[in-house]
Amino acid sequence: MIFKKLFEPVSIKGLQIKNRIIMPPMHSNMGNIEEGITDEAVDFFTARAKGGFGMIGIGVIDTYFVPGASSSLSFFLQNDVHTKNHERAVKEIKRHGAIVYAQIGVRRIWPVQQLHRYPKLSTLPKEQIYEMIDSMIQTAIRVREAGYDAVSLLGIGGGAISIFLSQVLNDRTDEWGGSFEGRMRFPLEALGGIRKALGEDYPIFFRLHGSEFIPGGYHVSTAKRIAQNLELGIVKGWCKIHNSETHKFSPVAALILQCLLDTQSRLQADERQNGLLII
Repeated sequence: MIFKKLFEPVSIKGLQIKNRIIMPPMHSNMGNIEEGITDEAVDFFTARAKGGFGMIGIGVIDTYFVPGASSSLSFFLQNDVHTKNHERAVKEIKRHGAIVYAQIGVRRIWPVQQLHRYPKLSTLPKEQIYEMIDSMIQTAIRVREAGYDAVSLLGIGGGAISIFLSQVLNDRTDEWGGSFEGRMRFPLEALGGIRKALGEDYPIFFRLHGSEFIPGGYHVSTAKRIAQNLELGIVKGWCKIHNSETHKFSPVAALILQCLLDTQSRLQADERQNGLLII
């Protein structure tokens, strides 16, 4: 058998997962602004839990709706009605033995058509940046209230975090760009605020690009450095930015893709205590 440990249980920051088969969040178009998550979505995810997945991700839950850019069929978690409906989804999934986490993030800053023309982040007002960060923090609080086992930040796919991390689209010259440290500030501010709001024990995941796949974009070596600083930011405080050539990982929280990050010599797979899973 190629994947010898596939059906073995694993523990991630206190979460006991019955196997290593994970269903990641995907765009299912089964949400809306009225309900947050629909009955159709609850049935969809419950069926996957019955099928034997060890862990299931629900998302993306859009924290900051931008008219003309965001999808009205995304999941939402902004009020008590939404929270109640998500709570029902979580209970149904857990009833069949699966761990369930919520993926949250600012899904879009610009419409997709505009994104393909390489818009520039320097046009975004600072006030809106703080609003976006606060939206992620407030949604993360509701994630925990709804009973999710963990929260995951969307760091890919043209969402706000991936735009701020981009070497191409982030053309800002202020504290939100202009350097690696500046580009890291947006995700680290969000992570720091979520950690402060949820406490030290609640698991936080992060979905990260391995490469931008656009001319001038970052590649695996930079993704590795981003991952190192994400871990440091959530464990030791976001203000410390380190160079990947000089900093050694402390024991990372969970299963980091070694084929992507090339950190097998620095990580101990069984020391998953800090609460940041990069997938």
